[in-house]
Amino acid sequence: MADKHDGKYDFDLGDIADAIHQILQGKEEEQNSHGYYVSKDGSMDVIDVMNMFLSDDELRGFYKGNLLKYIFRAGRKPNEPASKDLGKAMEYLAYWEALELTNEGDDNVSPNE
Repeated sequence: MADKHDGKYDFDLGDIADAIHQILQGKEEEQNSHGYYVSKDGSMDVIDVMNMFLSDDELRGFYKGNLLKYIFRAGRKPNEPASKDLGKAMEYLAYWEALELTNEGDDNVSPNE
């Protein structure tokens, strides 16, 4: 799943997605409410703002970090089911995947870099 290079790991999006899907298989998705991450007028959320101001490399790091955080935390937070954190991990995986698909469509030329 991961190869170690210079003390860091390269993670394959497909392997991570498959593992999370297997864990969540058969569970209903929770309705996520992120009202506290939305601008007062409701026109944009924090992810939209981050996409405007961060480079693609910075976004990748943010998405990977949050993905790993929620996977590792799943089932450990008191009074919260593992599926809640795994659902959050899936959100960050989807953001990361969208970033990569956008870059593939642009022949790997990023407008944010």
